[in-house]
Amino acid sequence: MSKYTREQIEAMTPEQLKRSVATDVMGLSVYHYDKDFEANCYYMLVDGIDPVAPFDGLTTGERKTEEEAWSDCPDYLNDIAAAWKVIEEMQVKGFATVLQRLGDYFAPDDLWECQFGHMPMAKDESAQVVICKAALLAVIQDEKKSYFHDPDDELPF
Repeated sequence: MSKYTREQIEAMTPEQLKRSVATDVMGLSVYHYDKDFEANCYYMLVDGIDPVAPFDGLTTGERKTEEEAWSDCPDYLNDIAAAWKVIEEMQVKGFATVLQRLGDYFAPDDLWECQFGHMPMAKDESAQVVICKAALLAVIQDEKKSYFHDPDDELPF
């Protein structure tokens, strides 16, 4: 997993944020099938590290370039259904979710805030973007805690 700071996450372009959420939160990756000869080579966006091998010549999801394969990635930043999948994945990982809109519900420029568990909170004008930023902050912070936990520290429970 990549290590980012809050500042780096806030400065990410939409495409960088989308790919980071896809890989670091959702576990997606691009599989490169490179056997035989060039006509049989392709890239495919897959869930996890076990690629789905083509079956009986089906070419669903097979792309000529890695960039084309990434174009199959859900649009977590603009599609609320895709962003909700991020929330569901975070809940599977054991994080409670707080998502709320701040201010007047009728004002178009109000901020959303999101937090997973006791991890850092994110704020943004878009619910989808704030979900993605908070999820990325949480998984990175959670990984840091697991790597840097001192076994001699007293546990809080």
